[in-house]
Amino acid sequence: MSASGLTVRRGRRLPAQFGDVFALVLLFGLGVLGFGPVFGGTDYLLAGFGGLFLGLGVAALGARLRWGTLLVAATTALTYFAFGGALAVLPSTIAGVVPTLDTLRVLALGIVFSWKQLLTAPAPVAGFEALLIVPYLATLLAAVLAGSFALRLRRPAFALLPAAALFAVSIGFGTHETVLPLVRGLLLAGVAIAWSAWRLAETRNGTDVGAGNGSAASAGETADPASARRLCTRRLAAGSALLVGALLVGVGLGSVAEPATARQVLRDTVVPPLDLHAYASPLVGFRKYVRDFKDETLFTVSGLPEGARLRLATLDRFDGVVYNVSGDGSAGSGTFARVGTSIADPRAGDAATLTITIDQLTGVWVPGAGYLTALTPTSARAAQLAPSLHYNRTTGAAVSTLGLQSGDSYTVTVVLPPSYTNEQLAARQVATLAMPESAPVPEIVTTTADAAITDAATPIEQVRAIETALHTGGFFSHGLEGETASRAGHGAERIGVLLGSDQMIGDDEQYAVAMALQVSQLGIPARVVMGFYPAETDAATTDTLTITGADLHAWVEVAFDGVGWVSFDPTPPIDQVPQAEQPKPKSEPKAQVLQPPLPPLAPVELPADVLPTTRPPTPSQTGSRRSGWSLASPAGYSRCF
Repeated sequence: MSASGLTVRRGRRLPAQFGDVFALVLLFGLGVLGFGPVFGGTDYLLAGFGGLFLGLGVAALGARLRWGTLLVAATTALTYFAFGGALAVLPSTIAGVVPTLDTLRVLALGIVFSWKQLLTAPAPVAGFEALLIVPYLATLLAAVLAGSFALRLRRPAFALLPAAALFAVSIGFGTHETVLPLVRGLLLAGVAIAWSAWRLAETRNGTDVGAGNGSAASAGETADPASARRLCTRRLAAGSALLVGALLVGVGLGSVAEPATARQVLRDTVVPPLDLHAYASPLVGFRKYVRDFKDETLFTVSGLPEGARLRLATLDRFDGVVYNVSGDGSAGSGTFARVGTSIADPRAGDAATLTITIDQLTGVWVPGAGYLTALTPTSARAAQLAPSLHYNRTTGAAVSTLGLQSGDSYTVTVVLPPSYTNEQLAARQVATLAMPESAPVPEIVTTTADAAITDAATPIEQVRAIETALHTGGFFSHGLEGETASRAGHGAERIGVLLGSDQMIGDDEQYAVAMALQVSQLGIPARVVMGFYPAETDAATTDTLTITGADLHAWVEVAFDGVGWVSFDPTPPIDQVPQAEQPKPKSEPKAQVLQPPLPPLAPVELPADVLPTTRPPTPSQTGSRRSGWSLASPAGYSRCF
């Protein structure tokens, strides 16, 4: 045997190998139980013990067939993919056994990503797909290593290292809740000591074939094998008794001792991804700011270049009720991640450094401009704000999970993208981006979009046509006191009313959402931006601007290939208000007055030349019949009966 103890042993008896396997099952079983609090249920037991027996099987097969390291590693990988579906990602398999392409994909990605996902998912994680890969893979690898060491090497201490590593992994990836930590720890130590003592005695008694003649034989001494075996048995019995007594004393003392301080686990130091569902869409509070903070200072900013806009939030998903921030990781949405003072951004544009001081603007959304390349808190709460900052490089929006409050200040270095004319965009196609899936929109959105673009051919012409139809055809009103009635909100019903009315009446909230939805119906990536820009944009870059609620706006950004996101303003001018209709005067009925009778008509006097020559008969002459006169000829009248 070499001095390092790594000499390979050959030819150990089968019962001795079963003893090694049994001891390893006990050691690794204690480690698998440590995953209980973080997973809940019993699925983790199937994954953990399944990986344990598969790993020991690979190790035993490799030791029996004397495989090399590469062949054992290849067999381990094949075993991982062959049985991983049934043990870890059961829903993706066929009949719960046969792996599919989706199973193989999840297993392959789980080797890298399942560890972080387990730390960032809220415990218990039962039901989360692919997270069972952690106990399955960890136990499989540790069992292959420990089994190979135990069945091939002379010294068992090397086999204890993977068992201890699995025990540590179950603690580190677990929670503050524990499963009999003292009992499991003492059992782990007891089984390890007992197995090591048994293996050491086995070696000294020369029961390992090919292990040499033993230390006594090498020294020229002879020993009775039966006596040596009895001596070994007595030593093992005494050692076991001492070990059991130590375990009992340890458990008893642990039950009455003061509780230990809360243990540290990895999920205490790993920050979970930002859950944007915990924050309401900032666009919901649009009317509140323009009403309650119209003349109130929200924050001040210095260094803002002429014509630049301040971005508060970028909204990219419509759910039928609100336009919200998605951050789902798609190409058009991006993700929010913690950032330091320096932020890498390769975009071209003009650099500027802004200093922003918060007054009455509260909430988690951090005002900025363009795209950030550095963000440094400078107020008294700088130490608390810095670790709470999250930034989305795709949308240019920043969030502080701590929330802003009056007195907070920070300095940002930004890149302001250049502006483009219609001529520069005429030859550009829209960018191919995967945008978050939005809810169905009212049919009026599609019909009005089609009616607006008419014969517009290029993407920029179509977008401009929709912008112009809203900007020039609508009327502006916040719906505040003294203004034309205009409801707040931007849900599907409100947008349908806006586009379907004889007079479109609303403010930035409605018009920006309406345009974004209309453009999206054409297959063009669009999003809504809520932010600020002052009414007067001719201030010098060194001036300090006071931003109030009156400076709050919403606009639309559309992505063009090779250019990026371009801003559009569909909201009508603030002075474009609907004319009040003049009410028709009401008719007031007058009192009825009895009118005097009409005067009698004067008798008609006929000319002398038309008078009859014969006197009409009297009633007595004609009896009861009435007689009359008719015009018989131009010469005069003739009597008729």
